[in-house]
Amino acid sequence: MQLSSEIKPYWLRTTPGAQVIRLSPVKSLPLGLALAAIVLAFVPLAPPVEALQGGVTTRGVIEFGLILTALGLLAIYLRAQGAFSFEMKTPAFLVISAFCWWSMLSAIWSYNPVLTIAKAAELWCIALAALMIATLAARSRFAEGKLETLLALATIAVIAGLILANLFYWGKLLPNTGDASLPLEVFGEEVRLERPRLLLMFQHALSTADLLAIAIISLFVSDLRKIFKLVLFPGLFALLWLTDARGPTVALA
Repeated sequence: MQLSSEIKPYWLRTTPGAQVIRLSPVKSLPLGLALAAIVLAFVPLAPPVEALQGGVTTRGVIEFGLILTALGLLAIYLRAQGAFSFEMKTPAFLVISAFCWWSMLSAIWSYNPVLTIAKAAELWCIALAALMIATLAARSRFAEGKLETLLALATIAVIAGLILANLFYWGKLLPNTGDASLPLEVFGEEVRLERPRLLLMFQHALSTADLLAIAIISLFVSDLRKIFKLVLFPGLFALLWLTDARGPTVALA
C-alpha cells in the first residue's frame, strides 16, 4: 500500500506568472463516504449468477451503481474545493486507460459482451476515482496517515454494516459454512462441518479475509490514536481467524 505521504502532487506545482487558486480542504467525513461506497461496491450484496450469463444482473447493477455514486461524490468535492480539475496524463492512468479500452474492444469476441464492457468500465472508473482521491488528499494537505485512517474507518464501517446485514438475511450476526440450517446453496457454497468459515452476506471467505486484511493494514499505518487501535485490532483479527483463510493470514504475518 502506498502511504498518502508518498503521493507526488506534481500537478499542483504552480507555473511562474500564473494566478494561484486558493483551494478549500475536503472534509474527512465526505471523503470517507466515497471510500466506503467504493469498498462496498466489491462486496456481493446479491446472490451470484453464472459468470457467462448474458444480460444485466442485480449484482452488477448494484456494483456499478456504487462506483458511480462514489465518482459523483468525488466530483462534487472537487468542485466544492474551487477547481474541478485533475491530471489525467500520468503514466499509470494512461496505461490503465489503454488496457480498459483494449478490454472493451475484446467484447467483439467475448462470450458475454455486456459483462466484458462493464468490467472494463468499472476498472477505468476505479482508476479515475483513485486519481480524484489522490488529488483531493494532496490539495487538502492531509497529514501523514490521514488518508489511511479514512480508508481504515470506511472499511471497518462496511464490515460492521455487513455483520448487521447478516442478521437480517441469515438470522445470525456471524454465520458460517458449518451451519447446515443456512441456505448456502444460494451462492454456491456447501456445508462444511469440518471447516466452518465466516460469511459476510454472499461473500466468499477468502474475499472476506482480504477485506479484513485491508482494514488491518490501513489501521496499522493510520494516524489514529493507539487506544482506538488497541480496541479495533482484536475484533478485526478475531473475524480474520473466523474466516480460516490461510493466505491472507500468512501475508499479514
